[in-house]
Formats: sequence, structure tokens, C-alpha cells
Amino acid sequence: MSEVARVEVAAGLAQRESLKRSFRASRMHRIAKWSTLVLAIVFAACTTQTAAPPPQSDEDALRAATQHYAELVQRMDSAAIAAMFTPDGQLTGRGQTAVRGPAAIQKFLESLKDFHVESEMMTADSVTVDAREGYVSGTYHQRVRVPDGKVVEVGGTYSSEWLRDSDGVWRIQRMETAPQR
Repeated sequence: MSEVARVEVAAGLAQRESLKRSFRASRMHRIAKWSTLVLAIVFAACTTQTAAPPPQSDEDALRAATQHYAELVQRMDSAAIAAMFTPDGQLTGRGQTAVRGPAAIQKFLESLKDFHVESEMMTADSVTVDAREGYVSGTYHQRVRVPDGKVVEVGGTYSSEWLRDSDGVWRIQRMETAPQR
């Protein structure tokens, strides 16, 4: 191969290497540009402040507390149910002696440990609030497996009196049920 041919081949190889470097640099520039854009979007999403949820009304808070009570009854969580009551709170049914105070309520509920609540539903048909006092009434329906294995369904009405404590938490002052036959 002549000297001129060798120079032309070398120049062609050099030009090809230069194009490869240019292509790689261009590709790296595009990747860097897209990476920067993606990072900017992620950063903006992480730092964007969302609006605070609107404050819950007292009526909505009592409805939610009543629903929470029903969920605890279905789980038969005696300690958590008792904790929802005021220190002198009462749990009673029509014609029954009231059980008073969280400790006594918990003990009473624990005595029902062989009863298994399969479903519990409470509707809050009426909710009223007067400053620190709230009143909720409605209907309830339970499906319970009793100790002998039979399943019974019971329903009726309930009325509850609530007090808002100094921390703003609604606690049950009195919960009364009235089964319908």
C-alpha cells in the first residue's frame, strides 16, 4: 500500500473515531438533558405543597366516631371500646342496669368473649352538636354466633350521648340500645 493510501486510511479511521466520539458526546448530552428534566419534575412534585384537607365538622366527626365504635364491636375489641367512654360513661340496654366506667365496661364486654360478632352495622340517622356535647341516634344490626354455635340476628335502635374532652376527642357519655323483636 502506498504512503498516500496509508495516510488516507489513517485519516478515514481518525475521522470515524471523531464521529464516534461526537455521537457518544451527543448521546450523553441528550441523556443528561432528559435526566435533568426528569429530576426537575420529581423535585417539583416532591416540593409542591398540597392544600390541607378542609376541617371536619363536628357532625362528621361524630359520624366517624360512631362508625369506629361499630368496627370495634365487630372485632370485639373490649379494651378499645371501653377507651371510647368518658371516665363515668355508661353502656346500657333498655331494661338493663347500666355498666359504668371504662374498666367495668371492658370487664362486661370480656365476659361476652364466647360470642362472635360476624357483622355489625350502625347508621347515624340523627346527629346534633351543642358546643361540647353531641347526640347520635340511629339503628343497628348485628349478626352474632352465640356459644352454642347458632347464629342470631338482632337489630334495633340506639342513642348515644358524647362529650368532647379537652383534647378535642369525642368520648361516649352514654350508649343505650333498644332491641326490636
